[in-house]
Amino acid sequence: MIGRPLCKINFLFFLSVILCLPCLSAEADVFESIELSGKYEQLYKNKGTGWYLLDEYIVFVADLDRGDKQTSVREMRGRAMLRAAKEIRSWSMEKCGKIKCDLSKWPERSRNILREYLENKAQTPSIARFNGHLLENHPVGQRFRYAFAVPKKELNQFCSEIEQISAEPDFLFSRLLDQALKSENYRLASILLWDAGLPHLSARAALEGLAGTLCTSNFNLLPTPLAQREFTRKLLQGELEKTSENLGKIPGSYEILTAMTDELKGKEPEKSFAYLSLALAGSGGRADKILSMMDKLAVGKNTGTSEYRGSGHVLDLSIKSYGNLRFGNNIPAYEDGYLKQAMQLFHAHGDLEKIEELLESAADNVPANPKVWDYLGAILKAQKRWSIAVNVYLQLLQLRPFDAEALSHLAQCYAKTGKNDEAIIIADFIYYSGRAGSNKTVNRIIQEVRK
Repeated sequence: MIGRPLCKINFLFFLSVILCLPCLSAEADVFESIELSGKYEQLYKNKGTGWYLLDEYIVFVADLDRGDKQTSVREMRGRAMLRAAKEIRSWSMEKCGKIKCDLSKWPERSRNILREYLENKAQTPSIARFNGHLLENHPVGQRFRYAFAVPKKELNQFCSEIEQISAEPDFLFSRLLDQALKSENYRLASILLWDAGLPHLSARAALEGLAGTLCTSNFNLLPTPLAQREFTRKLLQGELEKTSENLGKIPGSYEILTAMTDELKGKEPEKSFAYLSLALAGSGGRADKILSMMDKLAVGKNTGTSEYRGSGHVLDLSIKSYGNLRFGNNIPAYEDGYLKQAMQLFHAHGDLEKIEELLESAADNVPANPKVWDYLGAILKAQKRWSIAVNVYLQLLQLRPFDAEALSHLAQCYAKTGKNDEAIIIADFIYYSGRAGSNKTVNRIIQEVRK
């Protein structure tokens, strides 16, 4: 009878300890900060601007003369933080050395972007990059003092990254691309991908960036609600005849998209390529003209195409358009009977041709379901039809933007079709950005490609 209450008390005590661990951790940080502040007061309170060793930390100090008494404390604080960041750069130049990175293989546009990133971000990290302790941040008479302590462990890791950038320039590209995608800077991502020789992924990034203003949906760009209402009003009131010429002026039509491409005049090839990829779906008999324009834009980038023996309309259109179809919210994405049968047969190691036939029907019925394209890609890989699988994975990436697994399969297909440069760039990006995580399939593929 006594054992149960004791067990209950022990359990509650153990639970309370577990719940208090975050609190204890926070308290430990506070105590460490107080201890550091005490040592700093003793050793460096009167030291000028510079960086100083303090146990397992480096303290970066900015001691500035206020000068004009009208200068606000806020402005002085900003100046002091900038000066402390300059001291971090001074430390990195002395201890880590200057980054020596060969950027000659990149076109001028992306080379300038990479060089600017090297100089302003990679070699000069901001204070916000580090998890440190703020020891001083206040005016002292007519001066302003700012002191920030950074763990040597973090600074050593920063040096290791600089060494890696110098040894492997592709690490820099992958790091910048990853940051661009995470911060949703799709304009920058599209430029980097285009110059890396990946026009379809570049177009994907460009369209992602344009989605907010152009409303990409249902295979095409849709007009804004206001434009739709105005155009409908003119048609209903007889101000516009229902001619093919007038209907072709609706935003998102083949005519408008090609006109938007012409207006760019080659200045932004990745955006032009994106517009043309959207125009494919509505081009009808003019598809060959669109494909020719895309190939001219991506000269030397080998967009490639393959014939497809299937009969599925959506699937056939996707293959012919290099997987550039866009699906909006109104396109079905549920798991229909064809898809369920295909999945059951696939896991039962059934007949590949039968599975492919079922997936063709599923693509027509529920094209916005990513499982359709995922399973179809696996079937095509099993049949070693690598070039067609490329377009299927490009289509999957329309539904799962920059998904690591889809990207790894795409890299593998590129490698199997002789596009080794494209394959390695994608594999390096997944590897250096850490997007593979613990996914065994992705890790296996990128190791295979990078070898």
